[in-house]
Amino acid sequence: MLTLVLTAALLAGCVPSATPVIPTATPTATPVFASEAEALAAAEAAYKAYLKVSDEIAHDGGKNPERFSEVVSSAWLSQEIDSARQLQASGRKQIGDTSLKRVTLESYQGSAHPAVVTVYGCLDLSQIHFVDAKNGKNSTAPPQTETPVEVALVTVGDASQKLLIERNGPWTGANFC
Repeated sequence: MLTLVLTAALLAGCVPSATPVIPTATPTATPVFASEAEALAAAEAAYKAYLKVSDEIAHDGGKNPERFSEVVSSAWLSQEIDSARQLQASGRKQIGDTSLKRVTLESYQGSAHPAVVTVYGCLDLSQIHFVDAKNGKNSTAPPQTETPVEVALVTVGDASQKLLIERNGPWTGANFC
């Protein structure tokens, strides 16, 4: 009977094996960017590229908004296309360009894919105004202050450092610009 119990215990794994099992280390994910400074620089460059495309579309009165697909994520693309269509429906177009004055890092989560970089920025909209697309008459006065924004950017693919806009909007807290 004792032999049967010992055999059952061995088969069930209740008796320690003669050779100890040593756990192997699991590999950790390599961060997409080597540092927060590198992530911030990439985010700033990506946001400037986005602003350039956004200004070009607004200069064209909202036409061909699919150009946003090069600088925004698929999750955010519909937001940008809707805004461009609203501009087109208004019959206006933008004169002047947006300037990015300051960018600071809010957070960087770089060991997962997609990596996420969130930044605060100050947009200078003082050179922008909108005109009637048909007759060119001014329809807005340019803003006089910088506008604070919060922008989340995500990487594309597993090993890419290319960032796309995932969320972009005004900062609702105190104006840090």
